[in-house]
Amino acid sequence: MYSVIYTSFGVTIYAKDYDLGKIAKSHADTAVKMWSIRESYLSLLTDIKLNNLTLNQIQAKRDELQNQLASVYQNAPRTNSKAYDKASQALKSNEEMTFSDE
Repeated sequence: MYSVIYTSFGVTIYAKDYDLGKIAKSHADTAVKMWSIRESYLSLLTDIKLNNLTLNQIQAKRDELQNQLASVYQNAPRTNSKAYDKASQALKSNEEMTFSDE
């Protein structure tokens, strides 16, 4: 009985100190920005393969995308090791969100 009370109290204190909805929205917003950059990289790879761009254009687009990604990472919400490990496992084992040259 006391464990339920203490657990409930702990969750209440945690939720009071952190706006969980705001944190979730921040993570979702970051994911959308990263998805857009990923798609831009895929488009760049397509243009490279089709010889649609000059070397200077490729380098300029690459640099632009790297700067965009650095900005997203700099402003991204922080996570914990448990969430990081879970995401890493999904990417390694399930090959989620990966692509190949095929």
